[in-house]
Amino acid sequence: MFCDDILGVCVDVGHKKTAVGYIGDDCPRYSTSSLSGVRTDMPMDVEIENGQASTTNLVFGENLTCRHQGVRYLPILEKEAIRDHNHYNAFIEYLFGRMRVDTRESALFMSDQNGNQLDKDSTVQFAFETLEIPAYFSIKKSILSLFANGRTTGLVLEAGANQTQVVPVVEGYTLAKSTITSPVGGETLTANILSHIEEKRGKELLPHFCYKYNIDAEFNKEATPIDISHIDPSALLFHKMRFAQELKELLFKVSTPSDDRYEMIYVAAHKPILSIMSSQTVPQLHSQQADGA
Repeated sequence: MFCDDILGVCVDVGHKKTAVGYIGDDCPRYSTSSLSGVRTDMPMDVEIENGQASTTNLVFGENLTCRHQGVRYLPILEKEAIRDHNHYNAFIEYLFGRMRVDTRESALFMSDQNGNQLDKDSTVQFAFETLEIPAYFSIKKSILSLFANGRTTGLVLEAGANQTQVVPVVEGYTLAKSTITSPVGGETLTANILSHIEEKRGKELLPHFCYKYNIDAEFNKEATPIDISHIDPSALLFHKMRFAQELKELLFKVSTPSDDRYEMIYVAAHKPILSIMSSQTVPQLHSQQADGA
């Protein structure tokens, strides 16, 4: 870091997951979903008290993902940009609270995955004026990926939750005009699997809290649907997608056929899913950002 006696905290905010840890560690200290929850039973109002954002009506982390009643799920990032700066700033404060670090005694290092200059300016202003951070650093994710592998030049393929990017990097600088972005990621496959399962079952795939379970004397469990009209659609969709993701990780894998017979068996077993993915066109978007790191 810039000074040996000042602690450095690294924050990586992605579209699906956010990781935070100390600079120099091998792995993050804390990871959570990149979501903010607004309590629907309270009026939405983020107040600033003594220079700090009050988050009494905002929910983050496990308090959000383990809860499905009286809360609306909102993404922190949307299309490579900050959706709501008040929520984003409160989320950063929440992460520092989980790390139990005094912001006035810690430098902040953030991975940059978008080229929105207004978002960068707002984040820097919040870091210095509100959190009173002594130092702030930012670098693009694609460059960090190369540095992590001991290289400064290369072609980086980043497959995320909501998009896939191909980014050329030359001596630590990204070539933005040559960057290709496709709005297809891991969540696309998860949504396709969820849609396929619901189509085959002929009914909606619901998480466990949408049912009431009864066990008889012979230990047979019977599930009875309950009224879920009071659950916000965003919360229901999140838990449905998480359920589908668990199924994807348990029951599906990347094909690595050792012979033609294995490949034929794999394609036959997964033909419905493969047909869903192959029938869709994958759009490509060329980045319009300026050159530079």
